[in-house]
Amino acid sequence: MNIKNNKKIKLKLIKNFTNNYTWILYKKNNCVIVDPGEYKKILHIIKLYKLYPKLILLTHYHYDHMMAVNSLLSIWPKIKIISPKNIYYINKKEQINFFYILKEKIFGKSIKIINTPGHALYHVCYYISNYLFCGDLLFNSGCGKIYNNLYYEMYKSIQKIKSLPQNTLICCGHDYIKYNLIFTMKIIPNDKFVKNFYKKIKKSNKETINSLKIEKKINLFLKTSNFYLRKQLSKKEILKPFECFCLLRKMRNVF
Repeated sequence: MNIKNNKKIKLKLIKNFTNNYTWILYKKNNCVIVDPGEYKKILHIIKLYKLYPKLILLTHYHYDHMMAVNSLLSIWPKIKIISPKNIYYINKKEQINFFYILKEKIFGKSIKIINTPGHALYHVCYYISNYLFCGDLLFNSGCGKIYNNLYYEMYKSIQKIKSLPQNTLICCGHDYIKYNLIFTMKIIPNDKFVKNFYKKIKKSNKETINSLKIEKKINLFLKTSNFYLRKQLSKKEILKPFECFCLLRKMRNVF
């Protein structure tokens, strides 16, 4: 899948393993590789499009998101790598909340780095132009599993994403959209938009890249402030947004 924007920055999605996503952002012959998983598939695309890798962005240190790094470095040893642990100590006083703008630009665009622990202790998202590379923080109509009981960190990380522009394209690390939508319809069965969106997805075999505007309509983990959802999930008192998030994630774990 290729996506173009008006500024001639192009995006290539590479499906790795079973459901991993690697992303290549490129302009002319230079490219950025986000979460390089399966080396042979990445190398094929680089050669096919005659690209030169300038930068690797790692959202977190899980093996399926960084498996190809050493192989890529063996061919292009001058590739720069940006990763969570490099970023984590830039602003020690705001380890949870910082939104850091990297001084180095790519394709004339600043790389904004959002610290997003939760799925992993060291996890970041990268915001370039209107693309958000969010690793395993946010999925299409879902969110990643939570590491070591970091529910509050994950909740706060997702709240940061909600504040981004509505046209932000969510470039996630995996895609479980059909299962996530089935879960969503179980929780909010009368939502017509979700039902129609599921019918559309069910007929299509194409990979999905949603805008933040769409995600806010179909993703329960972006709806935890919704009064009716919080009321519906509680048999007693109305849940607080964070309580709603925790319950939804635990329900999704066993779905």
